[in-house]
Amino acid sequence: MNITEMGPGDRGTVAEVNCPPELKERLFSLRVRPGEEICLLKISFFRKTFLISAAGSRIALGKEVAECVNVCRA
Repeated sequence: MNITEMGPGDRGTVAEVNCPPELKERLFSLRVRPGEEICLLKISFFRKTFLISAAGSRIALGKEVAECVNVCRA
């Protein structure tokens, strides 16, 4: 499952990040990488933006990026 399939308050562990290398490097620097726990905090009205918490930081991801991050529910 990816981040777009989660609901607000759901927690999970990042299993895989499937995106271009430049974007993958950026996500890894933000601690969105395999083995890290994330929590979906909020979803925008039209499900275009997803606010997550990862390693104590809040990160807003667009839908296309959120679809690239596969998560295993905790």
